[in-house]
Amino acid sequence: MNSTSTNAKPILFHLITGFNVGGAERMLSRVLPRLDRYHHVLVSLRGDGPMGEVYRQAGLTTEFLNMAHPLDLRAWWKFRDLVVRYRPAVLTTYLIHADLVGRIFGHLAGIPIIVSSLRASLRGYNTGGILRWVKLFDGWVTHHIAVSEEVRRFYVEDLHFRAETFTVVTNGLPVNEWTTTLAAETRDQLRQSIGLPPEAFIIGTVSQLRPEKAVDRLVAPVQRLRESTPPIHCLIIGDGKEEEKIRRQAQEAGVAERMHFLGNRKDVKEVLKLLDIFILPSLFEGMSNALLEAMAAGRTIMVTDTPENREVITPETGVLLDTGNADLMAQTISALQQDVHRRETLAATARRRFEEHFALEKKIEQLDRLYQSLITRT
Repeated sequence: MNSTSTNAKPILFHLITGFNVGGAERMLSRVLPRLDRYHHVLVSLRGDGPMGEVYRQAGLTTEFLNMAHPLDLRAWWKFRDLVVRYRPAVLTTYLIHADLVGRIFGHLAGIPIIVSSLRASLRGYNTGGILRWVKLFDGWVTHHIAVSEEVRRFYVEDLHFRAETFTVVTNGLPVNEWTTTLAAETRDQLRQSIGLPPEAFIIGTVSQLRPEKAVDRLVAPVQRLRESTPPIHCLIIGDGKEEEKIRRQAQEAGVAERMHFLGNRKDVKEVLKLLDIFILPSLFEGMSNALLEAMAAGRTIMVTDTPENREVITPETGVLLDTGNADLMAQTISALQQDVHRRETLAATARRRFEEHFALEKKIEQLDRLYQSLITRT
């Protein structure tokens, strides 16, 4: 396939580590179909995954490099062949491994514009030295898209990337898709299918279960509040390598029956609306898609007090706190459990802030202008 066969639309390559379910992967499924003046080719550094079918159903082209290890030259030859076949005008990379490989492969293949989409600050995160290599080859990057001001600050001020090459485009969600309410009968059926008592007070999160997401921090507050009335139950939507560890911690704490591991769900919108409190306990974020989803769903929100989260949540729209302090977490959950008016006020204010600042339609316009500008200048 070449640019002629796509009605002369500019072809954009999007290189990402894999097609598993995650914030960046889900963001692409929302954004790319709406950037319809381009033909998009999503390239997985690894193989296919759950999001691959989502992309294809949205009319996006998918390709796979099946990279087995960092020195896998077969992945380079596959990438070069894809470049010859599609002749992309732009390569955009997402997540740190694809950021590194994309800089090298894109430059060697002669792609005229390389854009690095930076999704997190990675402050305090052990990247195994990859970040140093990303910086080394950053001269080959035409432009950077930072998902938040804090991410931009980290790369420009801490790592000394070129400030003039940065544009901040935050995450967003389509406003109209989050306006429906959950019918009482549907809510009751969903609660029953999960195994929730009718009177349960429900906290929970949507997250990949990786160490930096710190979902294990939800176990201790549930343990401390297990005698509360009504009983507190916790929903964990998502999966990952930390699941067995968290299950074991819940078992040892005597609250295994209160922790519900739901895996990846297609009905996240509906399950989110079961939550009385949405909690984001992660150590760092760029800008959490799950957090925006909770705001859009009108949930009461608690998040780790980090610079990134402070760009999204204010004291008027949610609770910022040290989620590593189990006693403080338990006290805050208990106080919110007893104060329905405060929960409703926080949730309504968070929903308004979402509509004003994080509507996807505005983000699409920003990205379209940026890509048009980059292509025109080349």
